[in-house]
Amino acid sequence: MKQVLNRIFSNKINSDGYFYIVVSVVLAILFFVFSWTLGMLGIVIAGFMFFFFRDPIRVVPIIDFGLLSPADGLVLSVGKEKVANNEGDVSEMNFIRVFLRVYDVHVNRLPCDGKVLKTEHCTGRFYFADDDDQTIKKNEKQETFLDTKYGEVILVQQVGVVARRIVCYVKEDQELMSGDRLGIMKFGSSFTLYFSDRLMLNVQVGQTVVAGETIIAIDPSKSNINDIQYKKL
Repeated sequence: MKQVLNRIFSNKINSDGYFYIVVSVVLAILFFVFSWTLGMLGIVIAGFMFFFFRDPIRVVPIIDFGLLSPADGLVLSVGKEKVANNEGDVSEMNFIRVFLRVYDVHVNRLPCDGKVLKTEHCTGRFYFADDDDQTIKKNEKQETFLDTKYGEVILVQQVGVVARRIVCYVKEDQELMSGDRLGIMKFGSSFTLYFSDRLMLNVQVGQTVVAGETIIAIDPSKSNINDIQYKKL
């Protein structure tokens, strides 16, 4: 079934959405048996599932002077916070928090090349994903710790009221490249990226960012920031 759907959709639909799409299409067909109105409602729901689980190819900048956005969405907040690394040591790091609206692409990507040091699922609450920073941090989350040329980078996928399922594709000791798929968050959520203060923030609150494409932090010591090549992923 997966191979058939892959051929039909040309890999433009994330495989984690196949179940929801098939169920919604079957229900839409059944609804038409009982009512034209119900059937049309089913078609709308099925259409939304196709839209939500889209996984478009991205044109990823190949850079060695900064970080790419790990998520599509709206920048909620930026600044510095104290956070524990993979060994539990607490230090102050830069952070960028992105709110994924229900109509944003929910596939997350790697912000840079690196090796996975650890992944950890943390249980928690299900507050609105666009609430204040302290409330969001109480939500259930998946943390991925990366060893990179910029030091340790921490990726935090966080659920919200609607989004209650996080899928993480990466495993400990895995070597990854910028733009690789990290996972998917289902039906609206937020993403927080922590990184060294040697990098300079390149976004501001209220800005829309695109996973794997928007350069959200740069190394000011680098001089080749205009010499960029691209790859499609």
